[in-house]
Amino acid sequence: MQSQRVNILTWNTERTLKIYQDKILEKYIGYKGIIASRIQIDKLTNIIFANMHLPAGEGKIEERCKLLSKFHRTYHQIDDIKDDYMFIFGDQNWRTLKNLSISNILEAIKKHEYKIILDNDELTQMRKNKTTQCLEDFFEASIKFPPTYKYQVNSDEYQTEKNHEDRRPSYTDRILISDRSKDLKIIQYSALNDIKLSDHRPVFADFMLYHKTKHE
Repeated sequence: MQSQRVNILTWNTERTLKIYQDKILEKYIGYKGIIASRIQIDKLTNIIFANMHLPAGEGKIEERCKLLSKFHRTYHQIDDIKDDYMFIFGDQNWRTLKNLSISNILEAIKKHEYKIILDNDELTQMRKNKTTQCLEDFFEASIKFPPTYKYQVNSDEYQTEKNHEDRRPSYTDRILISDRSKDLKIIQYSALNDIKLSDHRPVFADFMLYHKTKHE
């Protein structure tokens, strides 16, 4: 792991914001990997962001959990790491299970019945059944937007077949929050459906965080 202080900003005479960037498991599996950044405010509040691209494909839950577990072990080897707030996000590649047909998925999207799809989502099922468990210490805001993958580029249409194989629209792009993140308010969690340059739709979230003071 490499750790580098990227920037230091000071205002008033006391408050200091330090930004660190760590390369975690870079190119661990081909072009997959995780990059993490830590923001420290007043040496009291630590905010950690981990951007990741996890192994692709239906049924690759164990591979994703293996990479995530290695990330957590590696990151917490740093003595002074304390994650008051931790967010993990990116193309995590969770797929819609095969027991839901493409036609049923498209119909649910048309009717904005996203819960039907999420009930058949790999991440949802893994957390519910506690099988091949990882991310047990994380939670997610309610999803009220359509699956973010796989779209035809520059189109609102899904690409449901490639090389004669079915491609089920899936919630591959997620933002998860550590259970340790106390006093956090979720303001918004959604997708940017106007950005069509990729076969993914980017997701975003707005949060309000509580910042400690020296007197607490």
